[in-house]
Amino acid sequence: MDEKVLKAIEAYIDKFGEPLPVDFPTRLDDANNDNEWVRVIQKAIDDNKPFEPEGVFDE
Repeated sequence: MDEKVLKAIEAYIDKFGEPLPVDFPTRLDDANNDNEWVRVIQKAIDDNKPFEPEGVFDE
């Protein structure tokens, strides 16, 4: 996993006090690229909207 993604995950945990959803690794493996995942995670942080516990990320 790219270091940028790891930093984004750490920022998410710091912001919301909870880990990413259980199925996040599956979603990450299906990602087109790490930059897209960083963008999606950062958007959740910026919008102050944590991800649903499981399922597809909505934008």
